[in-house]
Amino acid sequence: MIQEETITPYTLESRETLKSFENEWPLNRVKKMTLEEYVSVDNRTTFCYWIETETRHIGSIKGSTSIKFGIYKPNKNRDINEIERFIHDEEYVWSKRYGNSREEVFRKIQSNIIAIIENVQSGNFRAIDTIDISHMFKWKIAFLYSKENLLPIYKKDVVIDECLRVGINTKNKSFSYLIDSLYTKKPKEQSVFDYMAEVFARVRYKPNYYLLGSNYEQFNGNYKDVLPLMLSENVISVGFEHDLNLEEYIGDEERLKQELENRNVTQPSKNALLKFIKIRPGDIIGLKKRTNDNKIIVNAYALVLGSDDEVIYSTHKELVHCLKIDFFESDVNKKIDVNRAHTMHEIKKEAEIETIFGSYGETEVRNITTNNLGIDYKKERKYEVTTQARTYIVNSIHDKLQNQCSNYLKEKLGNSSVVKLEKDFIDIKVNLTNGKIQLYEVKPYQNPSYCIREALGQLLYYASRTTEEIDLIAIVGPNILDSNAQSYFDFVKKNINFSFEYISANKEFDS
Repeated sequence: MIQEETITPYTLESRETLKSFENEWPLNRVKKMTLEEYVSVDNRTTFCYWIETETRHIGSIKGSTSIKFGIYKPNKNRDINEIERFIHDEEYVWSKRYGNSREEVFRKIQSNIIAIIENVQSGNFRAIDTIDISHMFKWKIAFLYSKENLLPIYKKDVVIDECLRVGINTKNKSFSYLIDSLYTKKPKEQSVFDYMAEVFARVRYKPNYYLLGSNYEQFNGNYKDVLPLMLSENVISVGFEHDLNLEEYIGDEERLKQELENRNVTQPSKNALLKFIKIRPGDIIGLKKRTNDNKIIVNAYALVLGSDDEVIYSTHKELVHCLKIDFFESDVNKKIDVNRAHTMHEIKKEAEIETIFGSYGETEVRNITTNNLGIDYKKERKYEVTTQARTYIVNSIHDKLQNQCSNYLKEKLGNSSVVKLEKDFIDIKVNLTNGKIQLYEVKPYQNPSYCIREALGQLLYYASRTTEEIDLIAIVGPNILDSNAQSYFDFVKKNINFSFEYISANKEFDS
């Protein structure tokens, strides 16, 4: 018996959108369209607006700027001469590989779009692989004209992950092979739209972890630490290939790889750039420097910002290629006994994630779901990683440490009733049987000095206002005191009139 497709409200809505697109942009109109009809500003009827925005909830192609269209018109409030790394005239900006004039460029792009549509309508998906248009843009076009014979998933790493999950060999396979093979694995009762939503529900907010070097080699052969500049700009960056239009290649790794090979870029630079364009919103970055004994020091941790897989890319005269981030903390100075000499490394092993990223790499933090952040992909049609997500992660770490500390104290004291969480704005308050109190303030940061600095003021403020006799004030952080933090702790302990402790969760609490 053939299983019938289940028609969900999301599928019905998606098919209505698809039908509207087909009515608005049939192939014969694409063949006649002008540059103004293709792309413009403040015009919601253009071809590109329909592809990217009007049909967004049936497969997002966010992931780079409008250069993915090959040619575009900047916003009116942006000086055309401010746009670096691209060819432009007084009105349009375009990628130099398409030509030297807007007319030549548009003719070539239009011809390529027509080729995509004609090939997908004839079932020749393989031909689309080699058509020269940015990856996600061309496969979104292909889906919209495929009569649902393709899947609305355009990001290659997402497709590869799903292929591996269902047992499809991905080694050295083209995108057309992968997406066509994955289509055959779709449950018969699911529409392509519901299957797409299910796939993205598995990957959203599951960060990848990267180590990124902050030392830039100068012309004289010396190195400069650009982390202070990254901190001031709230970005992470790589400084290779100053003249490369890197944002053009976000989401299109194969084309960047070919471009770097054509430029004879060194392998270390190539590796860093290829990894950099794979970064997506929600990923967590450790900023590192090498030591003389081939170990590393991690000086900062950051969360990559953006929405719908679209990172916020920019360029900077000194930093070069940048992505917008929000720092969890800086001045960490965490020395780690691993040898990671290259500019950029993706960290995949659980043990290494735990060693390098500490509490930022814990399982319950990494597996943030859309429901955790109150976002339903089908209803909202988008997700965002903002400072709110950073706060969510930090609060998750804090809450875990607080609960661990509470359980530790209950067991240590043998009386759970005296341990109170969130009592009078203190994380943990212990009421001893002798009438005295103990105060514990929890901080989730990797740098123990920062934990002390952030917690001490709160503890002393509370101590100054209570009428109860204080037996102990204590600070709880993830890591043991390093030499700098130990000196800071000893100084404070010597100069206050309370018993004072620092408790390391990693040392004292069971995981």
